[in-house]
Amino acid sequence: MNSETKKRNLFLRYLIVLLDGILLGLVSIGIPGFSASTIAVIIGIYIVMVEAMANLFSNFKKSITFLLVLYTGYAIGSAIAAKTIVTLFNNYPLGTTIAIIGLILGSFPDTFIAIKGNYKKISGYIVFIIIAVGILCYNFFATKSDESVVFPTNFDIVFLVRMTLIGFITSATFIIPGVDFAIVFLSLGMYIPFTEMLSSFIDFGNTHYFSNLVPYARILLFYLLGYFTGVILLSKLIKILTRKYKAQTLFANAAFIVVAPIIVVKNCIFDNKELSSYHSSLKEILIDYDLKQTIVGLILAIISFALIFYIGYRHRQNERKRTEQLLSAVDTNVKELVEKKRKEKIKSNDENISNIIDISENEIIEKQPITKESED
Repeated sequence: MNSETKKRNLFLRYLIVLLDGILLGLVSIGIPGFSASTIAVIIGIYIVMVEAMANLFSNFKKSITFLLVLYTGYAIGSAIAAKTIVTLFNNYPLGTTIAIIGLILGSFPDTFIAIKGNYKKISGYIVFIIIAVGILCYNFFATKSDESVVFPTNFDIVFLVRMTLIGFITSATFIIPGVDFAIVFLSLGMYIPFTEMLSSFIDFGNTHYFSNLVPYARILLFYLLGYFTGVILLSKLIKILTRKYKAQTLFANAAFIVVAPIIVVKNCIFDNKELSSYHSSLKEILIDYDLKQTIVGLILAIISFALIFYIGYRHRQNERKRTEQLLSAVDTNVKELVEKKRKEKIKSNDENISNIIDISENEIIEKQPITKESED
C-alpha cells in the first residue's frame, strides 16, 4: 500500500468519525430522551470513544486526533440542532414545549424497564429521592426565572463556576449509555438558554451577534472546561461505578427523566414571559393562548413518544440478539474446547497405554529364563 492510498484511507476514516460526531451532536441536543452514548453504541463508535478518553495520556497523539475530529463533528451537529430548536421555540413556544415533553415521556418505559429487577434495592430509591429533590430545589430556588429562556450577557464569577459544575456533571452523559444530555439539561433548566447560546454562534445575521459573541464564548469556555475535565477524570471512574453500582446509576438516571417534564413546564411555560403574561393557569395557556399550537404540539408529542419508545424497543431487541449471539458463540467455543481437550486426553491415554504395553513387553522379555539354545 503506497503513501497516497494510506493518506486517502486515513482521510476517509476521519471523515466517517466527523460524520459520526455530527450525528451525535444532532441527537444529543435535538432529541431529548435519546442519548448520544446510545447512538454511539448503535453506530459502533462507543468503545473506541471511551478508550480514546481513557488512554488520552498513554496514547496521546492517536487519542487526541480522534477526539478532536469527533468533537468537531459534535459541535457542528449541536449548533445545527440548537438553531433548529431555538427557531421552533421562538416561533411556536407552546407547540415545541409540548413536543419536547412527548420526547421525554417516550423514554419513560425504557428507563423503568432498565430498572426492572432492582425495585427492591432501598439504596436506589434513596439515590432517586436525593437527586430528584436536589434538582427541584436547584430549579425553584437557585436559578433566576430570566435565565430559563436566555443566558445573561452580564454575569458574575458565581454564574461561570455554576456553568463549570454543570459541564462537569453533564460529561457523564457522554460516557454512560442511556443517560441523555438533553434530559439532564432540561432537568437543570438549562436546555433552552444553552441551545439559544449555541445557535447564536451561527446566527451571523443577528444585529446583536458581536455584542453577544464574547460573553457567550466565555460561558461556553467555562462549561467546556468542566465538561472535558469530567471526561478525563471520570471516564475510568464512571465505568467502574456503573459496573459496581449499576442499580443506583439506573435510579439516578430515572430521577433526571422523571423530574424533567416538571422543569420543562416551569421554565418553558410559566417562566416564559410571552406565555405567563398572557394567562396565569396552565389550562388557560393551553386553550386560549394558541389552540392550534396546542393541538399540533399534542400530535407531535404522540409521534415523539412513539418514536422514542420504538427506538428504545429496537435497541433492547438488538441488545438481546447481540447477547444471545455472544452466548451462542461462547457456548460453541466452550464445546469446541471441551471436545479438543477430550481428544487430547484420549490421545494422551492411548500413548500412555502404548508406553505401558511396551514397558510390560520389555519386562516380560527381560524376565524370560535363558535357555541353552539362547546361550548357543
